[in-house]
Amino acid sequence: MMWKNLFRSHILDRGYEYYRDGAEKNFLRNDNLISADVVGNEDYEVTIEIKNGEIDYMYCSCPYATDDNNCKHMAAVLFELENPSNSTKESNVDLDKLVSNLSKKEMKGLLIEIFNQDENLLNKFLLSITKDFNF
Repeated sequence: MMWKNLFRSHILDRGYEYYRDGAEKNFLRNDNLISADVVGNEDYEVTIEIKNGEIDYMYCSCPYATDDNNCKHMAAVLFELENPSNSTKESNVDLDKLVSNLSKKEMKGLLIEIFNQDENLLNKFLLSITKDFNF
């Protein structure tokens, strides 16, 4: 998806700084709809809709975006969409402890649910498993 050309270069740079600093919180993706809060001087709500692999709609509650400008908060969310690993680095959740406390049945159910919802993650898992187990 080509989205960076939707932003002025200085806005894109500032959006990347927000992304790098982990300013996007509550990042959620549900099919074609992405939403997140971006924390700066204030908290701003961002919503992005994607259709056919392209951005169809973007909204941010910041003043800059009210004049149909694409803002740094939108860019931060799109950087997060492109590289989601950033969202967990600032997390206070102890993933190892959470996963260790799951039963085998809970783990199996959760993995099946996640893989049914995210084909890319399923493919990564399959590649990892085939490499580790020589299928």
